[in-house]
Amino acid sequence: MNKNYSSLTIGLIFILAGAGLLLDRMRLFDFGWKEIYPVIFLLIAVFSFINAFSGQRNSAFWGGAFGALGVFFFLRNFELIPFYWFNEFWPLFLLAPGVGFITLFIFNPRDWGVLIPGVILGGLGLLFILDSLDLIQDLFSIVFDAIWTYWPLVLVLIGIGLILSSCKRKETDDRQA
Repeated sequence: MNKNYSSLTIGLIFILAGAGLLLDRMRLFDFGWKEIYPVIFLLIAVFSFINAFSGQRNSAFWGGAFGALGVFFFLRNFELIPFYWFNEFWPLFLLAPGVGFITLFIFNPRDWGVLIPGVILGGLGLLFILDSLDLIQDLFSIVFDAIWTYWPLVLVLIGIGLILSSCKRKETDDRQA
């Protein structure tokens, strides 16, 4: 690691810690453990992404995973999402590695193998989180209503496809004749 880069990183950490403690002393911001650990996760994610951009592609996994954890706990601790007990946010431990694998794929698109566990873990985690928020029933209701209302569009699209393929076939038959 470059010495200037290392000094910059340590300097930024000291500035952020000092500013947070100063705001706590001035009673402008409550700087307790509840507020700091999501920021730690987000800082780990930022440094992992910096390493990923500098050539260490495997750091992208940790950047995505810690970024998902940091965002979730930040939103939860400031009561922007209503999770209060461990049994309600356990799906995050499926979602975070899923996001990590998807991030790893974004940094190396030729590696399709990491996309499979990313989609499976991320999808299951998201599904269970939506279920914990009681949004699955609403989501299924919306999707079912949309399918029930708009299913005739499938017939219209099949008809358009048949007409276009017939026109294309007629063009090729005219050229060959």
